[in-house]
Amino acid sequence: KVTKKGKKVLTRSVKKYGYSTFYDMKISAKNVHQFDFSVIESITGAVFLFVTRPGKKLHSGNVYLSDAKGTGFSLNLEKVPFQSSYEFDFLEMESLEGVIIANSYDNNLKDSLVESQAGKKSKTVNRDINSGMKRKSYITFNRGGKWQSLTPPQYSSTGKRIICRLDDECSLHLHSLTSSKYPYPYSLSNAAGIIVGIGNVGKYLKYEDK
Repeated sequence: KVTKKGKKVLTRSVKKYGYSTFYDMKISAKNVHQFDFSVIESITGAVFLFVTRPGKKLHSGNVYLSDAKGTGFSLNLEKVPFQSSYEFDFLEMESLEGVIIANSYDNNLKDSLVESQAGKKSKTVNRDINSGMKRKSYITFNRGGKWQSLTPPQYSSTGKRIICRLDDECSLHLHSLTSSKYPYPYSLSNAAGIIVGIGNVGKYLKYEDK
């Protein structure tokens, strides 16, 4: 809602009580009224809030996780790619309770400018939602309590041995909702433990056709 002074205030209500009472939401971020917000649909009961700053050149936002009451939110994952108010690289897996797979831009990446190989600064280009930007995949097994890199497979689909170790900053990366050429990770509640996805092993997610 917007106050009489024109300040944006977040409120929430619960369907269980007929949406009769609204409560102010508290977020651990400065200048909250300057941001846009989207509620990420959750199948686990937790409330995830996707927060973006309007006008940013880099299409990314931060994910906040609610407390038990659903009124207080704390930062959970930063620089998650998005391309609309309902498409984020942040997916809950139906086949495993509490499991979420998400992508995040490299923490060393600047929001508005990218250093070129020649050392010059150039504006980011919205091409496949910044597909040229370096992003990594992460997974959580406890609804965002702890995020970690995806363990790489030992063998390829053709049976070839894969040399990739987490200790060497090499992990598995999967395409998600912002990848226009590749499908996002797929899972079903009646196929426990099975997740199907397309991606690569390495330090970052790649956008090669092969």
